[in-house]
Amino acid sequence: MAKAENIGTSNALCEQFLKDKNPITLITEKKHDSTPCSCAEYHIAQDAMFGKRGNCYEEWLFNHGLKQRCCYSETGKLLKGFPDGGFVILDGIENSMVAVHDACCHDTNTSTCKDFYDINPSDDCRRYEEPMSASSWGDPVIQTVGSPSFNYSFNGHGEYVFLKSKEGSRSGGGSVMVVVVVEEEEAVVVVVGGGGGGGGGAVVVVVVVVMVVVVVMVVVVVVVVVLVVVVMVVVVVVVVVVVMVVVVVVVVVVVEVVVVVVVVVVVVVVVVV
Repeated sequence: MAKAENIGTSNALCEQFLKDKNPITLITEKKHDSTPCSCAEYHIAQDAMFGKRGNCYEEWLFNHGLKQRCCYSETGKLLKGFPDGGFVILDGIENSMVAVHDACCHDTNTSTCKDFYDINPSDDCRRYEEPMSASSWGDPVIQTVGSPSFNYSFNGHGEYVFLKSKEGSRSGGGSVMVVVVVEEEEAVVVVVGGGGGGGGGAVVVVVVVVMVVVVVMVVVVVVVVVLVVVVMVVVVVVVVVVVMVVVVVVVVVVVEVVVVVVVVVVVVVVVVV
């Protein structure tokens, strides 16, 4: 059972929201720009633009000043309206929309919960279109998505538009995706986001840190250089040793020859005398 002071605070928060014309106007004007919910939890769970919050999913970032919250039952069906359905979350309001919902929909306020959903209704998934999967691969030659696909060489630094919908909106058939690659930096930044049209998805910024790859490459280069140096040193040492052995052998042979010659000369002289 909630404490009396908590209930009073919750009621005040709910009443403030229900009487405030500004959020009501914003929700009414921008509701059609919100990203639609999927009818089944399975599909939204695959959507990288949403993060899971309990039995609900929220967009990571705001789009057109709001982001969508979609809630699902234990069987994965979309919940709509009173008491546990989703709603849109406004950017820049004083109190969290989740806190406002909880204030209006706690167990003592059935009527205010319905009033909350009259102002901020759940998405009914009628605008939702299941996204089509596509893939691309290549470095530096990139294969485009779609049919037919084409190969393009990307050897320069800069910013390239990889995929862009004609309507510039998610509900219109796609999202704008911009890929920025700067080779000197330690990261590859991939930005995926909805365009300016209605129904555009929230921008998702994914930063893939490649420090490990850089370190591995440096280690490989160092190891190769060390191996080359070691091989060269070994070769030099072997050559020096061989030369020294040859010199020693030659000196020994020469000394032996000289000794033999001296001995022969001495013998001849002794015989003659």
